[in-house]
Amino acid sequence: MKISKIESTIIDFLSKYSILIFGIIIYLLSIVFRGYFLNFQSGDYRMSLSRWYDTLANNGFSAFKTNFANYFQSYLYLMYLAVHLPFGKLFNIKFISMFFDYVCAFLASIYFYKKYNNKLKAVLVFTAIILSPVVVINSACWAQCDIIYAFFLLISIGALINEKYTLSLLFFSIAFCFKLQAIFILPVFLLVYLNKRAFSFVNFLLIPLMYFVFMIPSLIAGRGFMSLLTIYSDQTSGNRLAANVANIYSFIPNDFNTYYKPGLIFAISVILVFCFLVYYFKIDMNEKNILILTLIISILVPFVLPKMHDRYYFFAELFSIIIGFFLYKKYLFVTLIMNFCALMVYYIFLNNTTLVDLRICSAFIFAALLKLIYDFFKDNIILKYV
Repeated sequence: MKISKIESTIIDFLSKYSILIFGIIIYLLSIVFRGYFLNFQSGDYRMSLSRWYDTLANNGFSAFKTNFANYFQSYLYLMYLAVHLPFGKLFNIKFISMFFDYVCAFLASIYFYKKYNNKLKAVLVFTAIILSPVVVINSACWAQCDIIYAFFLLISIGALINEKYTLSLLFFSIAFCFKLQAIFILPVFLLVYLNKRAFSFVNFLLIPLMYFVFMIPSLIAGRGFMSLLTIYSDQTSGNRLAANVANIYSFIPNDFNTYYKPGLIFAISVILVFCFLVYYFKIDMNEKNILILTLIISILVPFVLPKMHDRYYFFAELFSIIIGFFLYKKYLFVTLIMNFCALMVYYIFLNNTTLVDLRICSAFIFAALLKLIYDFFKDNIILKYV
């Protein structure tokens, strides 16, 4: 029997709109994927997020005059809005981050479509981000908000490579106001500033300016200025060299008193040496170099700094997906290593047991980092000077 006219029409329709249909299916699957985790309550939710939500629900805007949470106010403002959603507390909290999952994936796909005029690549970018196990677990399962600062960092880097420097630093400043970890990639902006000389250092004042802007509602509510100013410094207190994170401190005893200060000096030295070499040899800050430099810095900083936590590679993990899958296939191994190690680390926190020794993950990340740095310098003809 020959194919019928109706079947032929259906197949023609599917062929014509295949990419759109594929994108809709991925969108629906991503919702189902997240649905399986929505009832999970992490330790962070029970000990912190749930209590912050209750404070906002019970006290309203006046809650902002008190020091009821150790996150900066920007995220708490979003939680205040979420209190008014017509759903349960757990879903409302997770919805904040899941909303940014989709906004991030959608805008990334739009960016790729406009840049490459390629619908397939655009929908695959959307797919890779929205179905990333790391992204899904971070928001839908763990109820964490790392996707928010990562979203603003992605916009910032996009603006940077398009030479929209003020806009870039504006979005970087907003990212910083959501998570202190955004500061990890500040060296990228400093190196672009020094090597390109295309914008004024005054632009960096957007960072404290935006911090102050986000302080204003809480100041109006009655919170003290210094109390708000020192939120991030309070976050850095603690006495653990590394908290379930795969970095250089996986290889030494977790003896804070002995190794913290030497570790901090070592980390600053390593970061400084790397940045100095990039500056000294006047690396051309073109699109590729900025992207690879961002990836290197986002891995290097949490790898060598002490007092890091399990989710501090989040931006590197997300950014590596874009770099490895869609821009520079030679670095796909970095994508796989960073995201595999992230899942192993997440597993420890969420299940209180270990699948893969963190020293193994640390060794793989170290190898990936060395390869990235070597290729970066080799591609920019630095080795001929050595």
